[in-house]
Amino acid sequence: MKKTITHKEKIIFPNGKKYVGEVKSGAVYRGYGIPHGHGTVTTPEGEKYVGEWKNGVCHGQGTFTFTDGSKDIGEFKDDEFIG
Repeated sequence: MKKTITHKEKIIFPNGKKYVGEVKSGAVYRGYGIPHGHGTVTTPEGEKYVGEWKNGVCHGQGTFTFTDGSKDIGEFKDDEFIG
């Protein structure tokens, strides 16, 4: 199995979201690195996801914190919390 090469980046998107973490080396979408590996995204509204990413979506173990402080903790697949 071939390992995907990643490096760390800090990205601030035009919509105000911020991502800090691993991105695929050499992969770019709309001028930004593609989150892949472990990273954190925060929204201007105060939501936050900390965990694993695959090809730009939440995928693997992670924690999503809502603006009211409640959390989804566990497995994410293709940007959806599955438990």
